[in-house]
Amino acid sequence: METGAKKSPLFSLFFYSGILYFLIFLVTPDLVIGALVEPNFYYYSSGSKIALPLSKEMVAVRFKQGITLEQQEAIVDSEEDLATFSERKELLIFELTLLPVRQGVTEENIIQTISSLNCKSEVGFANPVFDFPDANLTLTDEFIVKF
Repeated sequence: METGAKKSPLFSLFFYSGILYFLIFLVTPDLVIGALVEPNFYYYSSGSKIALPLSKEMVAVRFKQGITLEQQEAIVDSEEDLATFSERKELLIFELTLLPVRQGVTEENIIQTISSLNCKSEVGFANPVFDFPDANLTLTDEFIVKF
């Protein structure tokens, strides 16, 4: 019998994204916009500032309810720094779509793409994805608290 079960990557993504949401984006919406203009993603842990490494491979998007796949594809096609819609990954439990970024795109272009997506009425939110050794993390509008 196994004593230490491995955490699923999906659980880790949800758990850490909630913590990141709380630590980074809870204060005011103006800080979110400011972070997207000048990316400086970090959080504090035990008094240390820890950088969040921006993924150059994907961004996370939650489309609004009722938006068809054809509409989603049109939105992705309108963004030159995103790869093809068919390469997306769906995280249905979180209602997130992970959209791949074209190779060679800069961090600045990724931030501009996220900002552009957030301006579209069909998009609930678009957020960066952060690269960590064991998981890719993103922000959502939920977080889990354990007592």
